[in-house]
Amino acid sequence: VRGDEDLMSYETLVHGVNIDPGVAIQLDDNIALFLGTDLDVKFYSDGTDLFLDLQNVGSGGWMIAGAGSFPSPDAGVGSAVHIWHGTAGSVGGSSGSSLIIEHSTTHVINMLGPDAANMGIRIGSPTDGNDRAHIMYLGGSDAWRFRIDQTNRLLWSPGAFALQEATIISTSTGELTISGNDRTAFTTKLLMRDNVSLVLGTTSDAVLRLKSLTLAADEELVGVIVGTGSGSNHQGTAANSLVISNVTADGDIMMLVQTGGDSLEAFFADADVGLTLGHGLPAVTVPVPISLTGVMNIGAAGTLTISSGAVAITGPRHTLVVEGGAGSGADILATATGGVDGDLLILEITTTGASDEVTVQNGTGSDTFILAGGLDFVMDNVDDIIEFLHNGTEWVERSRSSNS
Repeated sequence: VRGDEDLMSYETLVHGVNIDPGVAIQLDDNIALFLGTDLDVKFYSDGTDLFLDLQNVGSGGWMIAGAGSFPSPDAGVGSAVHIWHGTAGSVGGSSGSSLIIEHSTTHVINMLGPDAANMGIRIGSPTDGNDRAHIMYLGGSDAWRFRIDQTNRLLWSPGAFALQEATIISTSTGELTISGNDRTAFTTKLLMRDNVSLVLGTTSDAVLRLKSLTLAADEELVGVIVGTGSGSNHQGTAANSLVISNVTADGDIMMLVQTGGDSLEAFFADADVGLTLGHGLPAVTVPVPISLTGVMNIGAAGTLTISSGAVAITGPRHTLVVEGGAGSGADILATATGGVDGDLLILEITTTGASDEVTVQNGTGSDTFILAGGLDFVMDNVDDIIEFLHNGTEWVERSRSSNS
C-alpha cells in the first residue's frame, strides 16, 4: 500500500494484519506496530494484555500532550511518562522520575470513587510487600491515614490529629512553635524529661526544671539559675528536685487560689521584700514544727480604735487608740473579736500619758480577756505591752510588760 493511498479502501489479510474498510485496522496477537525509523517503539497485544515498549530501541520516554506546542522531553529524565498540558516554565523533571505531570497553571490529580471508598497512593517493595507505606483517604470515616514501614502511624480526621504510637516531634534548628487560636489543651500528661526546662515568657523569663542530679548551694545553672551580680544565693538540693526560677528580670513569683469567682493570694515571693504566705486566705495552717534560722518578725502594728470597749482585730499585733481619737481621754478595752483558737495577740498603746491610757479589763465569756490573777492591766506608757493566746472562746494572758 503506498503512503499516498487510502488504506481504508483495502480489505486484506497480510501476515496477521486485518484491514476492514471504513471500520478498523486489526493486528493479531503478538503482531506489533512499530514506530520510528529505527523501530524505536513497539506496540502490540498478546491476546490478554496490551504492551507499549518505549525502549524497543534506544531509551526514550512517553510524552502525552493535552495542549498545543508539544515540547521536547526533559533532558536527563530518561524513560518517564510525561503528561504535558502547558509549560511550567524553566523547570524540568528530576532524574529518576517515573511520572511527570506538567501544566502552565493550577492543576490537580483527581481521584473519583463512591462515598465510602478508600482512595490513596500505596508504596511497596519485595521485602515488605505491596503496602509498605501509603497515604490513604478513608471515605467511610472522612480521615487521612498515613502508613510507614507496614504500620499505620497517623490518623487525621476532622478535629483530631491522632498519632498512633509514641512519637518524637523535634526541630534541628530554631524553635518549634505550637500556636492555638485561643489555647492549647492537653487531655493527658505533658511529660518534661529530666533536665529539660518548661520555659515561660517570650524571652524565656521563668523556668521549671526537674534536675536529676544534686545541686550545690549557690550553684548556677545555665538558663535556670543565674548570677550576674553578687552571685546566686540558694541552698543545695537533692537529686530529682524541682527548680522554679525567675530568670531574665527582677520579677516576683505569686500563687493564687480561687473561690467564688475571686482569686486569693496564697504565696508571694519578692526578692526585695521577702516571702508572704496566705495574704488572701482566711488562715494558714502549718501542721509541722517550724525551724527559724533568722529573726522572727510579726510585722508592724496595725492601729485599732476602741468603740464602746471593743475592737475587731485584723492581725497579730495592734496599737490601741482611745475612742474619739488620740488624746481624747482614758478608755477601757473589754473585748476583741476576730480571734480563733490558737491565735496570738499583742496589744500596745499610741502614746504615753493619761489622755491615751487604756485599761484592759479582766472578764469571762466570748472574746473577753482572762488576765493573770484576775487583775486589770492599765496601759499608760507607749512601751507597755500585753500578749494573749486565744483558747477558742477568750483571750488568755501569756505575758505583760508594764513600763509606767
